Formats: sequence, structure tokens, C-alpha cells
Amino acid sequence: MPLHQLLAALLLLGLASGPAAAAEAAATWPRLLKVCGDAGEFAPFTFRDQSRPGRPVAGYNVDLLQALLAPSGGELRITLLPWKRCLADAARGDYDLVLDAVRAKDREALFTYPRSHYRITPIALYRRAAPPPPIHKPEDLVGLDQCRVQGVNYSLLGMTPTVESRSLPATARGALAMLRAGRCKLMIWDEEMIAVPRQASHGALTLDAELAYVHLPWLPKVSMYFMVSRASRQSARLVRWLDEGIATLQRSGEAARLHEPYRAN
Repeated sequence: MPLHQLLAALLLLGLASGPAAAAEAAATWPRLLKVCGDAGEFAPFTFRDQSRPGRPVAGYNVDLLQALLAPSGGELRITLLPWKRCLADAARGDYDLVLDAVRAKDREALFTYPRSHYRITPIALYRRAAPPPPIHKPEDLVGLDQCRVQGVNYSLLGMTPTVESRSLPATARGALAMLRAGRCKLMIWDEEMIAVPRQASHGALTLDAELAYVHLPWLPKVSMYFMVSRASRQSARLVRWLDEGIATLQRSGEAARLHEPYRAN
């Protein structure tokens, strides 16, 4: 074949296969998504399903990520670790993203954020045996004995940072047990993470007749994110993929449908 005919054939082959190959590659990406979350759980968004063999990680985050991965047939691999280790390992690039993260300036050098996919409402839990705590502004929390959880950044809620101590419980369930025992006056948690008894299987803390809560009026909602590691080799592409996928699921109502089984009320 003459050289000019060979070059023309190669050019036509490239034009024909280039867009198709690119579309095919996009349809099969990502093949693997490595994710870490807090071993203390963040039910009902992330928790271990005690009712299933092997106690697999479940929750709204899992359902949403699996829906996003469905077109590519990609694998979702989730590991629950102590929160500080999860952040450190993800910052190093061992994981692509972190579950259940609040956006914070001190994290932006190591992580980037797609659009938020859910919001939470901070509340103050207290025992009904005591009068409701008079909380109207952050300063009202000063001097109130609180049950706090290790690793939670309370300063993001307009509160003083937690002084880390081994005496602090590692999980919300531990802090709630302290509240029930009268070892503190209140516990800051989130309304969406409190379930009525019939929904206890979804992993959320259970609200019963012994407990009540009030809202924190200065902070009605907090946006939550999948936090993407800048050290991940697919960081920029992953943020775009999450942004577009979450927006599509939210517009179609599919995100709300996936979230509905985990709602407390």
C-alpha cells in the first residue's frame, strides 16, 4: 500500500476508534473505589449490619456509592478504621475517599470535596429526668457537662475543641451510655442519627422515653461530604465523577429514594 494510503487509513481508523474508545473507557471507570470510614460508625449513613453474616458495612453512603458505580460495574471496597488513622491513610493515598466528612479549611490541603450528598441537624440530647438545657447560642454550652466522643471536631459546631482523652468514649453509643447513667448533662449528636426503636436495625442510636433533645438554633444544618484524597491518582477525575453522579441522582429523585429507608421519622 502506498505511504499516503496507509497514513489515510490510519487516520480514519483513529477517527473512528478514538471517540468510541474514550466512551467505552468512561463507561467502565472507575473499576475500583477504595474507601475508609470511622470504625466508630456513623449510622445510619455508615454502619456494620449486625443482621447479616460477616457484618458487612451498610448504610446510605454504601447504597449511594453502589448506585454511582453500577454503570461501570466497579468494585466498592470499604474499610472502617479509627478516625485519625482513616484520615492519615487517605491523606497518604491508601484510600480514594473518606466517608462522612465535614468540610474544614485545615483539611483542604490534603483533601478535596465534591457536592454534598446529605445534611445533618445538630441536637443536644438530655435525660427527661432533668429539665431541658437552656441552649440558645454557643456560649450557653460553656460549663455544661457534656458526654463527647473521641475524634469528633466539636469546634466546627461553634463549640470549644475537645481535649482528647483516653477517658472519652470511642463511639456515640458509649457517650450515650454515659448520658443515661447520669455522668453528664447532655450529649451533642445529630437528629438524623437518632432512630425510633423499630429502626434500631439500621444502626442509629435509639431514642426512647428516657431521652429527649433540643435543637442548636444557631446551626440548623451541617453539610456532609465524600472527602477525596488529593494523593489519590484519580483525585481530580473522581471529584468530577462524584459531582456529576450525585447531581444526577439528586435531580432524578433516586438519591432521596435510597435515603428514605434510613430516615428516623
